[in-house]
Amino acid sequence: MSDRLARLADLTARRARMAEDLEWAEKDWRKLIAEMVADREDRATDVAKAAGVSRARVYQIRDEER
Repeated sequence: MSDRLARLADLTARRARMAEDLEWAEKDWRKLIAEMVADREDRATDVAKAAGVSRARVYQIRDEER
């Protein structure tokens, strides 16, 4: 196997691992946002700011839209 093929195989494997990590983080992130908005301990505006999204997006996540 050439050096470039070996590098490509390594990068492909790394990308797959990163995609799995991202999928896990996305699910956990959405779940936490939904929980925080539902329990109303924190204001939706504050949740949105901490998550780096709009207030409207927080409610979409809570309502499982998109």
